[in-house]
Amino acid sequence: MQDVIKKIYDYSLEEIMGERFGRYSKYIIQDRAIPDVRDGLKPVQRRILYSMYKEKNTYDKPYRKSARSVGDIMGKFHPHGDSSIYDALVRLSQPWKSNTPFVDMHGNNGSIDGDSPAAMRYTEARLSKISTEMLKDIDKDTVIFAPNYDDSLMEPTVLPSRFPNLLVNGTTGISAGYATNIPPHNLSEVIDATIHRIDYPNSKLDTIMDIIKGPDFPTGAIIEGIDGIRKAYETGKGKIIIKSKATIETVKGKTSIVINEIPFEVNKSLLVKSIDEIRVDKKIDGILEIRDESDREGIRIVIDIKKDANAELILNYLYNRFIEIIFFCKLETLFYRFFIFFMVHFYSMRSYDMKNRIILGIFAVVFCFFLAGCEFNVGEKEYNVNGINVTLEDGLVETDIVSQTVYLKGIDMEFTALKESFTDLEKVNITSENSLEDYARLVVSNNKLDSEVINKDGVTYFEYVKEMNGKNIYYLATVNKSEDAFWLIQFICSEKNKDKYKPKFLEWSKTVSFDKTSN
Repeated sequence: MQDVIKKIYDYSLEEIMGERFGRYSKYIIQDRAIPDVRDGLKPVQRRILYSMYKEKNTYDKPYRKSARSVGDIMGKFHPHGDSSIYDALVRLSQPWKSNTPFVDMHGNNGSIDGDSPAAMRYTEARLSKISTEMLKDIDKDTVIFAPNYDDSLMEPTVLPSRFPNLLVNGTTGISAGYATNIPPHNLSEVIDATIHRIDYPNSKLDTIMDIIKGPDFPTGAIIEGIDGIRKAYETGKGKIIIKSKATIETVKGKTSIVINEIPFEVNKSLLVKSIDEIRVDKKIDGILEIRDESDREGIRIVIDIKKDANAELILNYLYNRFIEIIFFCKLETLFYRFFIFFMVHFYSMRSYDMKNRIILGIFAVVFCFFLAGCEFNVGEKEYNVNGINVTLEDGLVETDIVSQTVYLKGIDMEFTALKESFTDLEKVNITSENSLEDYARLVVSNNKLDSEVINKDGVTYFEYVKEMNGKNIYYLATVNKSEDAFWLIQFICSEKNKDKYKPKFLEWSKTVSFDKTSN
């Protein structure tokens, strides 16, 4: 019995939670989700490149089955699922994802339309030529090596990286409390800027931006403005707006809008589908037909315009509806609610004996997780996005949604805002002289909603419930008017949380205002 007692250790719940969660967080931040700034690679990507290099599966050798490469990587360096390794391998080979793909794949490796790649048994792969620059001189003690997962082999902790891959190919990572999103840049510009920085360590941002104009996306498209780029370079956090590159062509009296470049990370087939839905729903008149004529030579989306329609007006409408907002170097704490509540409970029970402390500790942990996702009040925050100002629940994150001007998403609720200019609404006989009720009734009618337009306490709104993925979603839609447009603003939550959020939605709707310079 004494031997058993000796093996019982008296640890506080604080020590156990702190140490265990600390180790877990450190692991997924450093060794899984967030790339290393030195080579811009996550561990699985680094192991893919190193394993293929060691197996002499390089650009000057024949292709090998992807399944063989995945097996080598999994067995020697990365003891995780083969599907996760293959997904990473495929992404390294996709030219619409990376400016400089590190893997040269033979076979179906997916498409910009979101098509899945072929199974690993059908594709073949090898390192691309530029990968040799990432691995050059790795056998000459240029980097630190560490034992692999079973101590049978040594693997590099970082690759030599003869060029700044973090900037050239960009990166995306989501971890425990942290996230990063860095856009890709032009290889030549980054190298020139790096050399300049080495020669002139004290060079200013303006000088660097004369060399690196901004991000360079593999899918092309047009970046609007320079302010967002400058802010991101100065502070490490910012946003840029990208729009498709389109031209108006007239052939044999037939006018068409031709899109040759689309924003980065936009699914081409979904974009075509969304534009076609506008045509079907007649949200704007004048679109005759939309065709995807893309081939191996490049992207070509053709939108045929009716003879009496204004192509410039339609193009501007599509630009207003289909924009892409890219955030990068975004940092956010996810677990603060849990820890605040947990620590309160922990310190309140320290005077109890060990048995009661354990019982109360378990209760506190379970209760904290419940509150963190349910009724805990996280406070309010004022948001300013795309010319609209509104006070909402704290913790919402701006999200890229093609069909919305503003989209903020949280754990339990969402906020969307759609801007429709007076010019666009003239086609449906809505002008700046119309009332908010008129615009609200138009929206209800066009969307075939069984909703009543209500004007109460200075708020014009309607409500409806929509089924999505087997769940009933509650919408409270309000309408507002700025200097040049009507706004459809929607507050969204699950139907079961309707009673909780509806009073808040109505109060938050009263805080909406617009910048005078909003476009």
